[in-house]
Amino acid sequence: MDHTVMVYIVLITMSGALHIILAIIAYMNRQAFEGMRTLLWLSCFVAIYAFGYALSLASTTIEEMKFWTALQYLGMPFSAPATLILVLQYIGYDKPLVLHKCC
Repeated sequence: MDHTVMVYIVLITMSGALHIILAIIAYMNRQAFEGMRTLLWLSCFVAIYAFGYALSLASTTIEEMKFWTALQYLGMPFSAPATLILVLQYIGYDKPLVLHKCC
């Protein structure tokens, strides 16, 4: 395996580990802010994606690559909506819009 790919794998794995630590911190402080549960889920989704991507890069056979890529897809599609929900909670727009009846 190429040295630059190995460095890239290490950096991605560190990112996943830091997201796990962030998820633990969010879990311990889940009562401090309404969006902490969303941050917890977002960190878990990103960690799943990061570990799946790092292990996909480290794979040697096509079957391993397919497996780790499938694992990536457990975290990837949920990270963008979780980020949107977290931002909406942070700015206070997470409450449903109330439609007023006129007349």
